[in-house]
Amino acid sequence: MEPQVRNQHVWAAVLTLLLVSGAAFAANDIQGEDVVRVGGEVTVAEGRVVHDAVAIGGSVTVLSGGRVTRNAVAIGGDVTLKANARVEGEAVTIGGEIIREEGASVGGKEVVIVSGAKGVLDAVKKWGLLGLLYRAYLASIILHILVVLIIAAVGVLLLLLLPGPLQVISSTIKHYALKSGGWGVGGILASLLLMALTTGSLLGVLLVPALIVAVAVVGLLGCVGTGLLVGERTLAGSERSLPSRFLIGMLILGLLGLVPIVGGFVFLVANIFGFGAVLVSRFGRVQLAAVG
Repeated sequence: MEPQVRNQHVWAAVLTLLLVSGAAFAANDIQGEDVVRVGGEVTVAEGRVVHDAVAIGGSVTVLSGGRVTRNAVAIGGDVTLKANARVEGEAVTIGGEIIREEGASVGGKEVVIVSGAKGVLDAVKKWGLLGLLYRAYLASIILHILVVLIIAAVGVLLLLLLPGPLQVISSTIKHYALKSGGWGVGGILASLLLMALTTGSLLGVLLVPALIVAVAVVGLLGCVGTGLLVGERTLAGSERSLPSRFLIGMLILGLLGLVPIVGGFVFLVANIFGFGAVLVSRFGRVQLAAVG
């Protein structure tokens, strides 16, 4: 398959084609030798020649020996070319794929935009929008619970082995919240930028894996520090052990994260502060009095 290209020329071709065919969209049928259909499939029969083949909310299929002299465009579907089919202009799909059988050809560029959207569109057709959102929410809940359980298990182990540094991280969030938040956002953005700039290079081969591990470690320590802080604030004056306070804090954060949209956002922001506190306290090695 030829390389998939996105450029202004193709976008202009798509937009021009849609504007010129506006009347055909409304008619939802074949107009002359332009085949344009809204909410359905477009099929160019064997041996037939058309100028443009456009499907809005469906796929375009050119059967064996069929020919499209200009463009084949599918929005929300695939462009499929059977054996010996030919598109002399551009083959464009938004939210689908371009499928070519042996002997099929495309004279212009093959353009695939947002190919993963087809699965979403199919799911919406199958379950409806509310059904899809409900299933997505259930999946996010399962993932959230799994993440919280992993953090809780690792956090208890770390608190038994390294209670001092984690208390320093927790105190840093408490007393230097603004600074921790700033370092958290800056640290994450810097890491993403560095990975983007070095990916694909020789330096990136060595740097990116190490950076991913470092970000994961800092993030985990920050989550544990955040959970410990929430637990300590909730059980102020209590004689409970550090692991107990931490587990209470993670329970609160975990339950908060179950609230649709808002809860997940709050959970993420809280742990960004923890991420920054790890950097500010130098992984819990700088005591609170020395952090300024």
